[in-house]
Amino acid sequence: MTKKEIPNDYYTMYEDRYQRIYKHGLKKWTRCVLDKELDVFVETADLKKDMLGIDIGCGEGFNSIYLSGKGMSMTGVDYSTTGLEKAREFSAKENRTVDFVQDDALILSKFCNNTFDFGVSTGCLHMLVKQSDRDKLFQQIKRVLKPNGIFFFLNRGDGVNEEYPDIENYLETREWRLVEGPKHIPVDILKLPHLPTWVKNWEHHLKEIDDNGFKVIHRFESINEAYSNSMCVIIKNKF
Repeated sequence: MTKKEIPNDYYTMYEDRYQRIYKHGLKKWTRCVLDKELDVFVETADLKKDMLGIDIGCGEGFNSIYLSGKGMSMTGVDYSTTGLEKAREFSAKENRTVDFVQDDALILSKFCNNTFDFGVSTGCLHMLVKQSDRDKLFQQIKRVLKPNGIFFFLNRGDGVNEEYPDIENYLETREWRLVEGPKHIPVDILKLPHLPTWVKNWEHHLKEIDDNGFKVIHRFESINEAYSNSMCVIIKNKF
């Protein structure tokens, strides 16, 4: 493997990150629930109680838990078994019923076609640094959604600047600042392997949405504790 290559399963390394963070004593990775952004989606998509929803790259499950509290029937999917263990723990504490499933977001082998009324994915797409992988995610979303299904993406970015993946330094040890509370007070420094991300601007993000056969229903930007500047987009199959 040369400096400019990463393995095909690079995104599975987030399982290792969950393990390292919890071993260090952090109770959760997720900094906040994206309730305001999810509320915009619920209202815009006119979601109803008992609709079937999928949360792709659910991590610790907070989006699924939040939407379950609004009456949706939620399934959370993530590759990380460690993250899913935490998701089940947090769901039980909130007395929410969510089906958490371990699966690869680029395959979704455990789900049939035309299953879900809607879906969400926050902070997952920008972790995919190959366009072919991003396209696979879009196609799996299209496959598991019902024909009139609707989907919500939230990813890091200010919509103008593009951050290209630092592949040459893949898995290089870097310091990761652990913070606490809404003011992000530093509490510790943890050394973690670098995992590259690809933050697109609106122009390129909208192009990949269109190229994969989706149309934009609504888009907006937000500032939150989880990702700071974020790009939010609600999409549907355009065919």
